[in-house]
Amino acid sequence: MYRATRGSVITDTDCNDADATVNPGMKEVCSNGKDDNCDGLQDTENADGCLTYYIDMDQDGYGDSAYHKCLCAPVDCVVPPTTWSCYNRRDGGDCQDGNPNIHPGVNEICDGIDNNCSSSIDEIPPYQTEICPVVGHATSVCLGAQCVIQGCEGGWFNVNGLASDGCECAQDADDYTANTCADAKYLGEALDNGIALPLVTGRIVPDSDSDWYFVNAKDSADGGTFAAPGSDSFNLKVKLLSPTNGSIKIEVRKGGCNANPTCTGGTTYEWAQTGEAPCVSVPNGTPGQLWSCCAPGQCDAGAGANQNACCNNVAACTSDHNLRHCIDDAASFYFRVYHDPTTAATTRCVDTEYTVEVSNGKPLE
Repeated sequence: MYRATRGSVITDTDCNDADATVNPGMKEVCSNGKDDNCDGLQDTENADGCLTYYIDMDQDGYGDSAYHKCLCAPVDCVVPPTTWSCYNRRDGGDCQDGNPNIHPGVNEICDGIDNNCSSSIDEIPPYQTEICPVVGHATSVCLGAQCVIQGCEGGWFNVNGLASDGCECAQDADDYTANTCADAKYLGEALDNGIALPLVTGRIVPDSDSDWYFVNAKDSADGGTFAAPGSDSFNLKVKLLSPTNGSIKIEVRKGGCNANPTCTGGTTYEWAQTGEAPCVSVPNGTPGQLWSCCAPGQCDAGAGANQNACCNNVAACTSDHNLRHCIDDAASFYFRVYHDPTTAATTRCVDTEYTVEVSNGKPLE
């Protein structure tokens, strides 16, 4: 019997007089099957051996550290919780217990929110290598609560401006050697036989890029005689086949890099000597005169005394000499492919791609 004296009154409150460890003066002990302090309850809050349990309102496995009790066992509740009466999580530290995506241990992401409840925002925790996704050929960093491209690998560019696919556009193989006229890529001889050279393809990336090329255009001897003259087949043509939206243009220089551009800001260039039909090629060893003898009204000054005499005496010209020699038009042609700065900046890698056709001897279209 446990007797407690209150003034002159002795109170019998021992609920199990056969067990000396059970009486109102004892502290409740967890999970021993006894009402240790005779309060009518077992395993009450703060009993010896109790553990701290937290309320987990968003059921993400972590409770709010501000709401906890020391209990002998968890107190479960309906899901989702509708009251603050359930304490069933051993782990606390949830800084936003109303959001199941935010709690300790979750990966921090670049969004301006403390996702992992570390009291920091958009940091790289020790257990993470980065908070922005790994993207191709680029370094992605978190700035201003969003992932941005900090830099591209050499030869790659972020043409579309998106961080999600990194630096998605690679420069072409010639960009290391053909960015200036002095380093122009040689495409070979362009014979005046009407057969085009292999197509020239590449990319203009970034928009400030230029790709330079050159050909040696040949003017072969043309058939025919004074009795049956032919015509000069020389006709050098540089044509941009794609793109067709006007964003990429060509510039051509006849004779060398220091020559004035004969075509700038266009997509098709052609050069052929006008008026050379009919004509006969100059025989080997013969001076390159334009006329064997003048036709009426067509006297070329400085072509020689005999020609001038012929021009002064048109009647002396016989039919077989009233013909023009074809000029040798062979020359080197340099051309660059570039982005037209007056058009909008390129936003798709596919729009940086170009195809150019070079030919000699094709007729004018």
